[in-house]
Amino acid sequence: NAFTQKTKSGSNLHKNKYLTEVLNKYKMNTDEVWKGIVANRGSVQHLEFLTQDEKDTFKTAVEINQAWIIEHAAERQEYICQSQSLNLFFPPDVNKGDLHSAHMLAWAKNLKTLYYLRSEAISRADNVASQAKREIIFEQEECLSCEG
Repeated sequence: NAFTQKTKSGSNLHKNKYLTEVLNKYKMNTDEVWKGIVANRGSVQHLEFLTQDEKDTFKTAVEINQAWIIEHAAERQEYICQSQSLNLFFPPDVNKGDLHSAHMLAWAKNLKTLYYLRSEAISRADNVASQAKREIIFEQEECLSCEG
């Protein structure tokens, strides 16, 4: 829904244009809302003004039930002569049993491949710039450099 692309010329924030339309509908297309989305790794589940249907529409890959992904891939598989590149996404603290169950479900449903298994890092560096509160303190009436 939102991510920062870092290039040689700087960083650019990319926003989901369909989510932007929904935020405009609520008059909530603000920098503060987008900062919250980026801080939550693209998730909108924390936005209380969205309906459950809207939250479901804009789920991130990790928030989607991976068994649902496997079931739908299995339905398509019989119409594909070779294979499909199926990517599964799990949270960093995924339960080993859940991970095993996903693999077993894919095998039981005759999926030919699981292309990638992706997970987020268990810990991420804090974005200090977004957390730091800057306050200007005027203790002296005159700049020390200007005193002469």
